[in-house]
Amino acid sequence: AVCGNMDPPAIKGELPEKSVFSLEGMKIGVTHGWGAPDGLIKRVSSLFSGCGCIIFGHSHRSLCQWAEDILYINPGSPTDKRFSSTNSFALLQIIKGKKPEGKIIHI
Repeated sequence: AVCGNMDPPAIKGELPEKSVFSLEGMKIGVTHGWGAPDGLIKRVSSLFSGCGCIIFGHSHRSLCQWAEDILYINPGSPTDKRFSSTNSFALLQIIKGKKPEGKIIHI
């Protein structure tokens, strides 16, 4: 888990702003994100190097797209439709030796 811009100080004191871990040989970066929706992918990618997948949020808009050999996933929000017409979450499948696959599930 990582902290977000609306989290209270107690949460921000407990959780990092970004996290990097490996799963089945795939390096994955996780962050909440910040700023306007336009340019969000560029901003979050600046935090990570060598990741095959970057997971982020902030905009509440679901997204699953490849750019420059990196899979970017924003699961959207399962509870808030403030900036989207549907609630959503994401599934990420990682199989060693294969490209990761992501899928947005609208609920």
